[in-house]
Amino acid sequence: MSGSADSYAGSVSAIVGRVDAFIRGVGAEDFCTIARDIFRLQFESIESYGAYCRASGVTPETISSWLDIPAIPQSVFKSAAWLAVFPQQKASGWFETSGTTDGRPGRHFYRETNLYPTAACAGIRHFFASAEKEMPQRFLFLKESPLETPHSSLSQMFEFWHEAFGCQVKGDPFIVENGTLQTSKMKAEIAGCVEPIFLAGTALFFARLMDEVDGSCPLPPHSVIMETGGFKGRRRTISQVDFYRRLDDYFSPSITINEYGMTELFSQAYATGGEGGHGLHRPPPWMRFRVRNPETGELQEDGRVGLIEILDLANAETCLALQTEDLGWIENGLLKLVGRNTEAELRGCSLTAEGCRLKSGG
Repeated sequence: MSGSADSYAGSVSAIVGRVDAFIRGVGAEDFCTIARDIFRLQFESIESYGAYCRASGVTPETISSWLDIPAIPQSVFKSAAWLAVFPQQKASGWFETSGTTDGRPGRHFYRETNLYPTAACAGIRHFFASAEKEMPQRFLFLKESPLETPHSSLSQMFEFWHEAFGCQVKGDPFIVENGTLQTSKMKAEIAGCVEPIFLAGTALFFARLMDEVDGSCPLPPHSVIMETGGFKGRRRTISQVDFYRRLDDYFSPSITINEYGMTELFSQAYATGGEGGHGLHRPPPWMRFRVRNPETGELQEDGRVGLIEILDLANAETCLALQTEDLGWIENGLLKLVGRNTEAELRGCSLTAEGCRLKSGG
């Protein structure tokens, strides 16, 4: 390997190490400094992104803040553009979006050195600490296991949680098998458990379960429900208020939370639910939101609705800044989701649940 290649590899490794320290709370650096250095690395290393930035008139020398860093539209992940600082032959795998109505999924490639495990586990821990709640150590997931769906970032995140926080509990926490929700298995797990349960899954799986399995399924005291994916634009729709009311009546959790994340990012934000639906999403310290006017491209002030853009330091090797297809507004760094951009293609984690069946047998 040449000296320049050694230097390049060292710079990537150094930045990943700095982000890892920042996520773990042991680094002394600030968000903006690391974000600017990641931007320079990606500007110089990702050909398509560098060209995109130059066409926008932005270079590492022209930015003064993380707010100036150009965001890649989500749709680019469905193109042939390579969006990583490492060559494709160095990728150890990829996560794939649930697709769109036209069947074209996007892919987020990663290396074994990726920061996803660190960010996913530190992020949920940060949320519970901020909410002053205790996180249950017993997990059940309304999702396929990563062995069955190796390209699902959501399945992999659930596996990270189980390994980091719930590995002392025996048994398989994944309730969906071969596209079928194993309701008897879930009920047996809940009935035989006295400690709090962390029940997590997509909104559509929760909705199908409540529709097709009569009665209720109360969780043990101090249990938590986490839902993600939503219903926007699908054949199956239900208001957020009604959905949260049904979750409360059916499962009786002590708290319901909503996860806002996506395949293209390694970090997530969370919001606490209530009678009025979920509230503001709180990002972890290594993740920032901004909102842009979809017509003018200008950044919006707090309280004004626009296209959501996310900067995620955990994406140090792939795509630091992402322009989503979601609308929302910001209040003191927290995000209020409003809905989908009407021009955006239909996608999301809940999409795969529509084709799945419920099964009474274990």
